[in-house]
Amino acid sequence: AVARGIDPGPACDEVVRGTLADVPDDACDVAVACDVIEHVEDDAGFLAGLMRVARVGVFFSTPNYRWEWARCQNPHHVREYTPEELHLMLRYLDCDFWMSGVDLVPRRIPSLWYADEHPNFGVWIHHRGRLV
Repeated sequence: AVARGIDPGPACDEVVRGTLADVPDDACDVAVACDVIEHVEDDAGFLAGLMRVARVGVFFSTPNYRWEWARCQNPHHVREYTPEELHLMLRYLDCDFWMSGVDLVPRRIPSLWYADEHPNFGVWIHHRGRLV
């Protein structure tokens, strides 16, 4: 398997120049966006784009606004999500939720309502859902 990325990173074998809009439909099995969505103005459009390019599913992570060190202190963050806000955005999708604590060990949780004590959300979206 070859990892391709729009943003050059150590996990990518090949870097694609351009934007998500330049990636064809169903171009990959899984689309991954770790700590990206909080930087994007059109979060729903970004998520819809990830779902468009992925055949199997989408994984994304983002900081938990409720965690003590988050609270949009990064000047590059457009927003950070509370569990309620993220649940509202994902309410029509079939998702599994993951959290990582200060020990950075990922744990699956039954819903976002268990997320308050964790600094980061992880969401696996089973394909093919719809945002609205």
